[in-house]
Amino acid sequence: MSGTQQTLLDHAKALEKQGRFNDALAVYQQAIGADPTSPQGYLQLGGALFIAGFQAEANRVFEIGCGEVPGSPVLNWAHCMSSLPMIYADEAEMARARSDFSIRLHALRELCFASMTSLTQSVEAVGILSPFFLSYQGQNETALHALHGRLVSDIMAANFPQYTLPLHRPWTLGEPIRVGIVSGLFWRHAVWRMPIRGWVENLDRSRFHLTGYHTRPERDDQTDYAKRCFDRFVQGSMPVAEWAGLITRDAPHVLIYPELANVQAGIQLAALRLAPVQCTSWGQPITTGLPTIDYYLSSDLMEPPDGDTHYTESLVRLPGLGVVLEADYAAWGEALPATDIWATPELPPDAVRIVCCQSLTKYLPMFDDLFPRIALDLPAARFLFINTQQRGAEILARRLDAAFARFGLASGVHCRFVGTLSPSGFSAMIRDAHIFLDTPVWSGCNTTLDAFGHRIPIVAIPGNFMRGRHSLAILTKAGVTDTIAHSLDEYVAITVRLGRDPAWRADVGSRLAAGAAQVFGDVTPVRALEDFLTAAVVTANRA
Repeated sequence: MSGTQQTLLDHAKALEKQGRFNDALAVYQQAIGADPTSPQGYLQLGGALFIAGFQAEANRVFEIGCGEVPGSPVLNWAHCMSSLPMIYADEAEMARARSDFSIRLHALRELCFASMTSLTQSVEAVGILSPFFLSYQGQNETALHALHGRLVSDIMAANFPQYTLPLHRPWTLGEPIRVGIVSGLFWRHAVWRMPIRGWVENLDRSRFHLTGYHTRPERDDQTDYAKRCFDRFVQGSMPVAEWAGLITRDAPHVLIYPELANVQAGIQLAALRLAPVQCTSWGQPITTGLPTIDYYLSSDLMEPPDGDTHYTESLVRLPGLGVVLEADYAAWGEALPATDIWATPELPPDAVRIVCCQSLTKYLPMFDDLFPRIALDLPAARFLFINTQQRGAEILARRLDAAFARFGLASGVHCRFVGTLSPSGFSAMIRDAHIFLDTPVWSGCNTTLDAFGHRIPIVAIPGNFMRGRHSLAILTKAGVTDTIAHSLDEYVAITVRLGRDPAWRADVGSRLAAGAAQVFGDVTPVRALEDFLTAAVVTANRA
């Protein structure tokens, strides 16, 4: 990459951060022109388009780049992963995306192993984009994730053969077990909030020595707090070889990777054997597919009976929710402001405020009719969606227009999108709702807990996989199960009844308040985690 291109790319990134998206795209194009044989221009332009929801345009950029830089593992990797959109226009697009991804993933293996040069360059490609959006289709993704995981582990093993052998690190009873937690999210992020924080605050420090490996530069007040929670805390933007060497010198008995979809260094390291026992958890609630990850730390209440078949890892069903939640979860220590998010001239006095605040990716086309069905029986229903991503909001709005029209209704009367909110503003929006409407297939978790903390009735419908059963588990733990639907018809009926019956809404809210003691502050999962980690280390030493 030339110096001119680097300068242009830095400028484009700065424009992006300022919200000047179109200006940034123009500069990215200039950067490509400055050095058309470098993959970086295509990679960053395509990445910017993809994150903004312009999936077809991003795919085209990556495709052009693959033609201009033949055999580039990074560009071909991005081209493969970007075949999975954030949000779908219809069910047919879901099927096409799945097929395209599978075809490209098989071709990607051939390209990465075509020569020693491409194999070396493939390390940079690993994790640059992940099959994150595959999981939102609501199907059993174990086989495809295993295919991706095997590709990742084979690339890392070929480049770092010293980290492929089984490890034996002696441990004797009474010696603290050395546990490392590897993440790039030790800051005010949902994965720090759950599961990491509750674990590190409550693990018995006479039995466990904890090291935090923060693989990204981001830091805030929660980073500073996290540092105080660990016996040792390391933060830095190091190459994978440096991280692997540092971790190996610390000689952990156990490494826990709470999630492996958001930070490139995490999946690169997790694909190596750096500890005798290696675990992941539900920061990303789906299998990693990596043969180097031994255990998946999950929640007994969230897993379906056949949950063991959904993972390449051995499933560990920790009791209850599997994590510890702090008592101030809803507000996270912030005073919530008054909000006029719901107050618009179009909002009638008798409106039933229904918050639909999941990531737009969770709203699948086959469930669009649920909203007009509710509105048909509850004309006062007003649905509020969060516009986290402009292109995605446009696609969902068009789908809702069509869905409401099928029932002779106008979506504009019943549906509204609001922009991204601050954490406190988001929580205040939920506080001022009448009903929290969860999504089928992939349920809320942090958002459900926000609603729970504000005693807002939660309408949930359990999915077939752990990622669709968070709300089920939370409500079951609280003992408030009468707003859990077991069919789409029941989902509509419960929502309509809550909308028509303020007394029942108040009763549900009171019972949520009474069940809070069961949900928040329960350390039982950590006691079980301690026993599991001890047994796993003993088993690894016998191997």
